[in-house]
Amino acid sequence: MIDVVKPTLLLNKEKCLNNLNRINKLAELNNINFRPHFKTHQSLEVGRWFKKFGVKSITVSSVSMAKYFSDEWDDILIAFPLNILELEEIKFLQDKIKLSILIDSYETLKFLDINLKHKINVYLKVDVGYNRAGIRHDNIESINKIINFSESSGIINFMGFISHFGNTYNSKSKDEIK
Repeated sequence: MIDVVKPTLLLNKEKCLNNLNRINKLAELNNINFRPHFKTHQSLEVGRWFKKFGVKSITVSSVSMAKYFSDEWDDILIAFPLNILELEEIKFLQDKIKLSILIDSYETLKFLDINLKHKINVYLKVDVGYNRAGIRHDNIESINKIINFSESSGIINFMGFISHFGNTYNSKSKDEIK
């Protein structure tokens, strides 16, 4: 038995590699760019397994995770709305990798436009009704304002929308998820 005294990643490598192979084949079959979220494993070693399957871009949930993975990955999306207090870290990452970020307000977009020197890929976080995070899906005026501002900016490269439904978290079976 292993003495585990702090949060530690324990997984079955063979099962993980089989799952990676399966999902990678599914993505290829459907011509989908597979950008996995590294939120759960947070491991460079596991990240290298993904590379062996041809994965070129990843998603993380914080600026610190992006910094951690930036030595081995050069296309990273931070899937959490930008905290403007982390601007210096964002600038550091921008100089090192192809960085994509989420924003959830017009004010954040303007802040980036004023304070960044290099183009940045930006996704708008949209709340689809579960009150998790982002701009409400029915706030068309604000969404249009963000898109229009992005189109006139030399810094902002508007990539599209991201939402996280979260409506399967309380599901108790595969049928409920479907």
